[in-house]
Amino acid sequence: MTGTAMVLRSAIEKVEALNDAFLKDQSMSEAAFMGEVIDAVSVIGMMDFQRFGQVEPAGEGISLCRLHSSPSTVVLVAYLEPNAVLETHDHKDFIGAMRVLRGSLNVETFAYADGARPADVQSAALRREATKQYHAGDSAAILSDSGQIHRVAAGEAGAVFFDIYTMYKNPGSCRFYDMTDVNASADEFTVQPVADYDIH
Repeated sequence: MTGTAMVLRSAIEKVEALNDAFLKDQSMSEAAFMGEVIDAVSVIGMMDFQRFGQVEPAGEGISLCRLHSSPSTVVLVAYLEPNAVLETHDHKDFIGAMRVLRGSLNVETFAYADGARPADVQSAALRREATKQYHAGDSAAILSDSGQIHRVAAGEAGAVFFDIYTMYKNPGSCRFYDMTDVNASADEFTVQPVADYDIH
């Protein structure tokens, strides 16, 4: 096993152990827990991840390489071509962390106006929260009360980023929303779901 492969394997094993411990005893805050997860993967740099997992298309200009999957943990690498957009979606059944390895991302976050994903699958009321730029080396957490819904757009040079999820439900799902007709200046608006996507 090469040095880079050992670093990657060791980091994933550490994340798996952290996730298992967190799910058994959630006395640690989500933010502190995700801070430890981000620290665990901070040793991973850009490498040929295709040696460790199969790359599959996941939308226009987007590919995903699944590096690890267990009942409690999913580790992915996302490849976004220049200006590619991962459309607005939620993370209802899990929390996670992201670390940019190459390029840049513009991440716009939203929240459910009523506080939770609605049971009605016909529509959902969203509220804008923030927009932030991330560059290589930057990390962010996806918590149950922060960053749960977001739209991710690559910069002009594209982007590669590491995604780590801790599952409360297996399979966990992302619900994607159609933002085509949303007024860009509106703080709150109603959108229609496009699809639910199982992570496992």
